[in-house]
Amino acid sequence: MSSVPTNSAELLSPAEKIITRRGRSLRETFLLPAIERAESLRRPFLDEEQKPHSARLRALGIRSHPDDVHVDLSPMARLRVAQDGGGVRTFSGNLNHVVGWWPSFKARRNIHFEGMAARSLIVLNECESSTSSMLCEPMTFVISGTGASFDYTPDFLVERADGVRVVTEAKVNECALRDPEYRRRLGIVAEVCRRLGWIFQVVLEDEVFDNRFHQRNCELVASHRFIRVGPSEISRLARLSDPLTSYGELAKLLAPHCKAAGRAIAHALHVRRYVEIDLKHWLQDLTPVRVLNTMRKTPPNNDHRENTFPRPLTLEHSLD
Repeated sequence: MSSVPTNSAELLSPAEKIITRRGRSLRETFLLPAIERAESLRRPFLDEEQKPHSARLRALGIRSHPDDVHVDLSPMARLRVAQDGGGVRTFSGNLNHVVGWWPSFKARRNIHFEGMAARSLIVLNECESSTSSMLCEPMTFVISGTGASFDYTPDFLVERADGVRVVTEAKVNECALRDPEYRRRLGIVAEVCRRLGWIFQVVLEDEVFDNRFHQRNCELVASHRFIRVGPSEISRLARLSDPLTSYGELAKLLAPHCKAAGRAIAHALHVRRYVEIDLKHWLQDLTPVRVLNTMRKTPPNNDHRENTFPRPLTLEHSLD
């Protein structure tokens, strides 16, 4: 097997980087601009006495005991979701921006998007190994008890492999955030998400991808998301003794007689979170690829039920 670059910085998440201090390599975590922007909006509404806890989210009307009574008759917010687990809002045409549908592998459905920033987020998360599932316009925050009542529907919801949920508002540029009342509403929603233990971020269109190579590679990999991956391909992948390999070696292993087919299968495995390909640089034979632990945890099957997104939000919910 040919030598493979082993620079660990190539496969870090966007919020982490490797720094060197006194000859030692350290991993440093920093806030992305999208999260910093949301933090600044949330700061005026921060209540530090309210600690984040996922138990705040519960179905209305469900009681553990017949005598159990909910005392919060005026909750801060409610979450309204679609009964079928899809998006709460779809387009009807005659809009002044790009709208469309995306057949998503990770969402297990066609998902609706509004605007190119939202579409770029879909493409990115189809190719993010940390993303287990996603949904566009997944819920409506019904806000009350904050001095104003309003409804707000975010653009995107992602559930990461570690169970953390990320709520995202996508905007073209900073000009879309000029309205003070709109910024206030985003700040209130950001505080609601904090109390749930969720991450809220406001992403601008030019922040979705790291560079043009990243965008091109994500579009390419996402186009192969429905390529068939059968037991034979999984067994070939399991032959690798070293979890770190290269793009060219993996393609050759998966399809010895057709390099293009091998690359397409490698892309499908990346979407299924069996492998992680470095997509932030030009793809070449020596591009590093890492075999993920998910490949060993789950038996393969062609309908890919192993990555089904848990949908606990199936009724109207209340947030204390």
